Amino acid sequence: MSSSEWLETSSGNRIHKTCTIKHPEFIVISGNSTLNENCKLIVDNQKKQTESISIGKYTYLSKNVVIETIVNKDLKEKTYSINIGSYTTIGENSKIYSMNVGSRCKIGSNCRLGAYSIIYDSCIIHDNVIIPDRYIIPPLSEVRLKINLRSENELNFYIETLSEAYRILNEGEAKRIYILGETA
Repeated sequence: MSSSEWLETSSGNRIHKTCTIKHPEFIVISGNSTLNENCKLIVDNQKKQTESISIGKYTYLSKNVVIETIVNKDLKEKTYSINIGSYTTIGENSKIYSMNVGSRCKIGSNCRLGAYSIIYDSCIIHDNVIIPDRYIIPPLSEVRLKINLRSENELNFYIETLSEAYRILNEGEAKRIYILGETA
């Protein structure tokens, strides 16, 4: 990490200078989190409501991650806040519109977490998985890409249960990534 390319906050957050943060007054990043090149944090605050983005401690966003509150103008629904838990890593080119991504989660590259979806604590979502709007992933779930889809409307993933030990393992990995400045 070249120090000239990064901003480091007093709480230990590392933010690459190419990141875009829209409406920073509605965004909270807890300590020791990393936002890599070209990440975007966007609060769509058109209706002047209380939407926000909250990111927990030791959270790692890889290159080109987008976290955005969105307004569904067709359904005229209220906008919502997004909460990303602590010790969570999000892979390159992933798009997060989910209301909640729990603590100790690992989201792969090229994933899309749909609006109003909820990902509970200690989950792994593998590369290229698309979680539909309003879908709920239970705690300690491993979400894998399905290779042979039978129809266009079929979900592109299946879910397996993780061991309780995953909670501890993922927290340790998130801290290691931060301390060593490695990529996820």
